[in-house]
Amino acid sequence: MSLRDRTYRAYLCSLSASTLASLKQLRRTIKNKLDTAKNAYIANKLASASSPADYWRTLRGIEVASHSTTSPLKFFAPDQLCQYYASVSSASPTLDVSAVAVALASPPDQPGYKNFSFRHVTSRDVDLILFDYFI
Repeated sequence: MSLRDRTYRAYLCSLSASTLASLKQLRRTIKNKLDTAKNAYIANKLASASSPADYWRTLRGIEVASHSTTSPLKFFAPDQLCQYYASVSSASPTLDVSAVAVALASPPDQPGYKNFSFRHVTSRDVDLILFDYFI
């Protein structure tokens, strides 16, 4: 890093393109070495974690994970959210309560429609089904 600092001071004095190129190369090399060292440190810490709690503690320590992620809903007032959702949903027609009541009261006019119902199942019914399944 001291070489980088000396090169930077030399560039400020000379303002030459070759010194600037040397400075950029030195900065790039130092950044790569720092990133490599940081990644090796994190990998070593995660590899040595003996439990999930240690693993997450390490991730929180390097600020990859945190306990307190703020909900985006906290940034808006309830009235703002209501207005937004009302504007988004206004594209669909309003719900007519009487139409829903009529639809629920009468079964659909589809061929093959059957009313749903439960029937009692015995152990013999289960045995027959399993027998048919495995044969």
